[in-house]
Amino acid sequence: MVAGRTRRDFDQLSERRREAMALLDEGLSQADIAREFSVSRQTVSRWARLKDEYLDDEPWRRRRLGRPGGLTDEQKATFARKLVDSYVRGLGRRRRGEPKPARWTLARVAGMLVAEFGVSYSDAHVRNILVSLVGVDQPLLSRVSVWARLIELVYPEWTGRVLVEDFDDGWELDWRIVGELRRRLQS
Repeated sequence: MVAGRTRRDFDQLSERRREAMALLDEGLSQADIAREFSVSRQTVSRWARLKDEYLDDEPWRRRRLGRPGGLTDEQKATFARKLVDSYVRGLGRRRRGEPKPARWTLARVAGMLVAEFGVSYSDAHVRNILVSLVGVDQPLLSRVSVWARLIELVYPEWTGRVLVEDFDDGWELDWRIVGELRRRLQS
């Protein structure tokens, strides 16, 4: 029979650390505190190093697990703008002999991130970035609604006006707005 895992009470752990630091301030050695609290001396040493980083009423928290994020919010906004600009440039009529624009895939977006910011992500993580930007669980790049949401994110003055209903094809981008975007990009 497998015993259930005990959940850690982070508030209780934080309180233990504070008590240990109070004893350290009173002059007890790190080794004595380690014995008192049944932790290693290295743990007490780490607590002592970190004690100045936390205010008295602020709870002690572990740092986030996993790889730190590679893009700041500002970089994500820049990325969204460049993504929309690239998409809009590929829309519209093509001259005779011009190649058809490349299909938007997660791999293509990942390549764009590497070229722009020097940060390499898997396709799954690129999908997570798009989910955080667009707010849709399945941000399929073939859906016009995803691109409309990205356009509204980058250009908030057009919120609610980017998509128009076409009775034959369903929803499509408002070509007046796309034309305005293209004019902005050319200037």
